[in-house]
Amino acid sequence: GKEALYLESWRHAFEQSLKVYPPDGGIPSDAPVERRLRGRILAIMRRITDPESHDFDIVHKEMASPTGLLSGVIQESVEPILKGFISIIRELLGEDATEEQVLLCHMSINAQCFGPLLRERRRKIASPARQLPGSWSIPEDVEALADHVTHFSLGGIREMRRMIQEERLERQKDHEHTFGDMLR
Repeated sequence: GKEALYLESWRHAFEQSLKVYPPDGGIPSDAPVERRLRGRILAIMRRITDPESHDFDIVHKEMASPTGLLSGVIQESVEPILKGFISIIRELLGEDATEEQVLLCHMSINAQCFGPLLRERRRKIASPARQLPGSWSIPEDVEALADHVTHFSLGGIREMRRMIQEERLERQKDHEHTFGDMLR
């Protein structure tokens, strides 16, 4: 019925969007990890800013008036993309990173992509009368914005990686002292 049509409409819009903007941004899997991160960020931004990416419009309507119908199909469809993104972040953070640290980095990157771009998408759809005077609009150059988010995120990830390595060294020192005390 109507529910099945709703699900298929979203799924079709999502698949069309991914055909135009593949999740990896067209960056080969053997490219440097920083390039792969930028590819993912740029792909998200291009999908959000393309007025033909109707999957975001459907999700926005769902968020405004939740039916609960899309949650399963969205999770099923987005999970492989999420896993690919998280593996890049884990690679950047290093093997000592906890799951929580990886997910917090992912959340921060997503917030930089989705927050301003979805707000801008809605601003463009809104009538001029509803727009706030002097409201700031993001740069039209998605490439420049993707560069900024990538550089900013890499800076944060590098700092987290440094802190994770520092914590590991502290644990090793503590362990050596404890072990050394046992030998005395």
